[in-house]
Amino acid sequence: METVIFLMILGAFAVMLRARRRLYVIGAWAACLVVTMMLFEYHVTSSLNLRF
Repeated sequence: METVIFLMILGAFAVMLRARRRLYVIGAWAACLVVTMMLFEYHVTSSLNLRF
């Protein structure tokens, strides 16, 4: 799952290097943020079955 985050950040960096408009860069960054928060929410809400 972390690979998805790194690939999206790499994609946002590529958009930053190639895009002429700032709106595309902000959109790519916002998409990375949303996906990262969704993955975080998925991992935080999963239960751990620990028995001590």
